[in-house]
Amino acid sequence: LEQFTAPLLNGKVAGVAYIYGEAGIGKSRLAFEFRKNLFSKTPVNWFVCKADQILRKGMNPFIYFLSYYFEQSSENTSEQNKDNFEKEFQLLVNDIQKLQRPEAAELTQELYRTKTVLAGLLDISYHEDSLWEQLDAKGRFQNIKIALVSLFIAESLMRPVVIFLEDGHWFDDLSKTFLNEFLRYIIPYPIVLLVTSRYTDDQRKPLLIEKTAIEEYGLPILEIDLNFLSNETIPSFASKILYGEIHPEFLKLLVRTTNGNPFYLEQVLEYFKESNLLVEEQGKWTIKDKNIKLSNS
Repeated sequence: LEQFTAPLLNGKVAGVAYIYGEAGIGKSRLAFEFRKNLFSKTPVNWFVCKADQILRKGMNPFIYFLSYYFEQSSENTSEQNKDNFEKEFQLLVNDIQKLQRPEAAELTQELYRTKTVLAGLLDISYHEDSLWEQLDAKGRFQNIKIALVSLFIAESLMRPVVIFLEDGHWFDDLSKTFLNEFLRYIIPYPIVLLVTSRYTDDQRKPLLIEKTAIEEYGLPILEIDLNFLSNETIPSFASKILYGEIHPEFLKLLVRTTNGNPFYLEQVLEYFKESNLLVEEQGKWTIKDKNIKLSNS
């Protein structure tokens, strides 16, 4: 992931990266560690677009993103949410206008034009003759795409952008349509699309963006498969965390407890370390209390 996204640090597009794996195997953890590492190198815009398993409303991952971006909350009054939207929108426009980039004027114009479209996605009402109110369903979708493209590109002019598409297996069709069309706009900008996804029931890899579209625009693609660790690879994994070999009996406990899930294995080992439950015997780490009971669920 670090190597794949290196172009971001030079102001260039990185492409599309997928992290595949079963539920609970550590996809989000990998993304979190990558984010932490990236932030240690350069300021980055990390935009989370998370799919809702229950609410399969069209474009819901991007509504999720916009809600955080414009500081919306169900605990606020409608007036407070509208005030927050206005404040964050103006901050964005002010930042763009400070840039010495040829795209700045056009982006500012498009954002102003589609302002009520972004607001409409968040159920913020403006006057009856606003653009949002005038459009039919098809017109709204077309302008939603323009508004999101303008926002993401504007942010990428200020710092690299990671669009984190979380739980890609639950993305709706409208969101997929937008992403496939979005590709052609990101080529000149430091943007990467990072997707986490489970496999389908028949173990296929869901694609948010068609490979043909990625290839058409000459964008790099990365696929990472997170798999369960075998009994043979668990010792080396544990040794890296504990900085030493592990005892055969301790290995049996780890295999039984974690079932080879790398995320669970890391958590168990960190818990043992922090709780001072480990001891070295003949140069190998093992558990102090051989009768300790741990759940394997």
